Amino acid sequence: MAPGNRLGLDQTVGSLREQGFLFDPGLADDLDAMLVAVEQDAINTAYFVGLTNFHVITRYNRSVKYALAAVDLSQAIEQAYAQRRAGNGDSQ
Repeated sequence: MAPGNRLGLDQTVGSLREQGFLFDPGLADDLDAMLVAVEQDAINTAYFVGLTNFHVITRYNRSVKYALAAVDLSQAIEQAYAQRRAGNGDSQ
């Protein structure tokens, strides 16, 4: 099923698992989700699964690319924070 990027939590992790998508085993099947398609070029499409936080971001700005940029930024901040904490832990 190709998503229409309706930006609504119209699926669940369980329904996406049934379609063949792989998730962290710790995610509950009844967790609300959405499948988002992003065209990479004329041939390739990337698929992302959005959960509640992704949905909240797209309510602020309806652009999928904006929401994905927010996700990328948050992951970069989390990684830098973890590296900083690990570095501080080594010096003590």
